[in-house]
Amino acid sequence: MSQHTQILSKTPINNKMSAIDFSIVICCFNSAKRIESTLAHIAHQNFNNFIFEVIIVDNNSTDETQTNSLNIWNSFNEKNELYVIEEKKPGLTYARNAGIKSAKGKYILFCDDDNWLEKNFLLNALNILNTNSNIGILGGRGIATSSVELPNWFEANKGAYAVGEQAIKTGIINERGYVWGAGMIFRREEYLKLIQAGFHSLLSDRKGNELSSGGDSEICKWLLLVGKDLFYSEELVFHHFIEPTRLTKEYFDKLNIGFAKSHEILWIYDLLLRLIKGEEKYSNFIVQKIKIKYLFNRTSERENVVLEFYNKKKKSYHHKAKIILEARKIFFMLPQF
Repeated sequence: MSQHTQILSKTPINNKMSAIDFSIVICCFNSAKRIESTLAHIAHQNFNNFIFEVIIVDNNSTDETQTNSLNIWNSFNEKNELYVIEEKKPGLTYARNAGIKSAKGKYILFCDDDNWLEKNFLLNALNILNTNSNIGILGGRGIATSSVELPNWFEANKGAYAVGEQAIKTGIINERGYVWGAGMIFRREEYLKLIQAGFHSLLSDRKGNELSSGGDSEICKWLLLVGKDLFYSEELVFHHFIEPTRLTKEYFDKLNIGFAKSHEILWIYDLLLRLIKGEEKYSNFIVQKIKIKYLFNRTSERENVVLEFYNKKKKSYHHKAKIILEARKIFFMLPQF
């Protein structure tokens, strides 16, 4: 646990000692008015002998997020525990990492503070994950809801709000390259193994009102790099409650700026994935030409990554690519969890 993280409080401990299936991580920034419906939908899940915990990560809120979360959860007389922790370092990635480090579940579920999981969400997810060990990331289908009418431009751009289908049908979606952070599920031990190998976020993701993004996509890239699958299921349904302030063109434009900034890093992962799979091949002649361009400081970032990939034993030409490739190599050397 980082020096910025502190466990503040939790609901009464369940004395029954059982393995926890899901750790539901909800990262909050001034979520006091949104959190009740989110927690209610979690509490009303259909159960089939599985256990979960809820981890509220307060990322510098100035409202009653912590108190409200505990009071609301206790009002449900829920047997599963809810913890409240603090992550002082601003940024969604830091908050999520704090939640993961505090988690005890086999699977981690990222649930945004405005996501309402349908009643069979956890049950369906457990059935899918327990029958396919190569699924690295599991994602579902989002449905938009709001207190106001959705604007006419929303339907064409709903994917930016984690709304709609992530594929035509249920199945592996590796070619898509990412799964939305909202409703994303992955194995905790697998994520911790990635971190142990040296993978670390090159993106900080959202900080308060800043709409930078991409941290969830980065996790998807890590798992693709080590041979895991991205999987979409139309049976995993959540409702995304979108506040009116987020349905303006100004907010949407800020979202797109955040996406564009994240692509400056994510394209490195995508190029390495293509190189590793052999989809993007360079002859020795082309590589030599790139090396000559490098000597005169005329190579593009893309060409620098190619040099790094084909010259693993030489001085790094691209620091970020070197970090990614070395972490991938170490991952395969580590024991299975």
